[in-house]
Amino acid sequence: MGTALFSIRRNNMKKSKLALTLGATAALTLSMGVCAMAKNKIIIAGDSTACEYGYDDNYAIPRAGWGMYIDKYLDDAEIENLAKSGRSSKSFTAEDNYTQMLSDLGEGDYLFIQFGHNDQKKSSEEDLNTRYTDPEGDKDTAGSFKNSLYTSYILPAREKGAIPVLLTPITRLKYNEDGSVNDSHTLYDDAIRELAEEEGVICLDMTKATMENYESVGEEKAKVYHAVYKDSEKGANGLDTTHLNHYGAKVIASQTAKLMSEDPELKNLVKTTDIDESVTRIDFVKELVRLGDISYDGELSFTDIENEEDAKAAAAAKSRAIALGVGDDKFEPYRDLKLNEMKLFSQRFALSQELDFDIPEDNSEFAQAPDVYALYQKIYFSKVTKQAAAPQSDDEIEKVE
Repeated sequence: MGTALFSIRRNNMKKSKLALTLGATAALTLSMGVCAMAKNKIIIAGDSTACEYGYDDNYAIPRAGWGMYIDKYLDDAEIENLAKSGRSSKSFTAEDNYTQMLSDLGEGDYLFIQFGHNDQKKSSEEDLNTRYTDPEGDKDTAGSFKNSLYTSYILPAREKGAIPVLLTPITRLKYNEDGSVNDSHTLYDDAIRELAEEEGVICLDMTKATMENYESVGEEKAKVYHAVYKDSEKGANGLDTTHLNHYGAKVIASQTAKLMSEDPELKNLVKTTDIDESVTRIDFVKELVRLGDISYDGELSFTDIENEEDAKAAAAAKSRAIALGVGDDKFEPYRDLKLNEMKLFSQRFALSQELDFDIPEDNSEFAQAPDVYALYQKIYFSKVTKQAAAPQSDDEIEKVE
């Protein structure tokens, strides 16, 4: 009996330990699930200044949206960037991305709403019908900008238990004669501010913040934030005065995070507002290859590059003796670019392209993004000048005559 009772007790102890173990496991699983659920979700509905971009062959220095980089500044946040190039608050509602926005919004999510650039457009019948919204008129006036934001974004977000956040549009690269930045969005940014106050909606005043930034750094330095077309007849001699490049997108994402950090509701989402101004070796080489229109279909020889696009760029640079690697078939692609490497690669590039441009002088060990992007633009404009000065061939002369 004693032995049997001990056996029963031992089995019961085993069962108790098993129950405790299962209970602890279940509690841990539940805790992990709660942590996963607690991750803050931000959905971005907006235009080209916020959206994601892949490779764009129309650009020598490619476009980027601030939404591509905002996650670098936030802590424990999931970003769903649904912004699309060329869309207004009106035309976006006809997109699959708008349907997805409505479907994906949930309790406690944040909906970042940034329109205005394309709501202004009314130069064609198509724009009037599909994109234009009137900057005047209240939230109950059909066809007004306020009405579009209120009925298509604020109300649906609230119905889902989500939190709408209005953002005024970022500034364009347009200066007045006195050096101040031109507020090219006129009544649209005012309409957003007014609607936010009327409806008790969080407003991140990106127009004000970016205008102050552009006035602070001045026009020449602000140009470094912007993308550049391949065709110099577009924009301002090729400079895109609306769209950001990748460095500019990081700067504006940082400003977005700074405004978030100043809001009681959003400040806990922000991890940092410091801009990472480093540039990797492969990113620099990729842009040189792009600026030089250098193509390559040969052997991919660097063993420490797995990404095919990166591998092709490094091989193309090697084929023109621009960047030769670091020995043993290694390129060290994702290491920060040193200043002496930037100078060396640039000098070799200039020789291979027969170009003449100034290379920044600095005593720093590593290259910094503002200088790197300024150099990209110098290379571009050097190419444009060379092409404009190139003598006509006999065939071209005959065509002219």
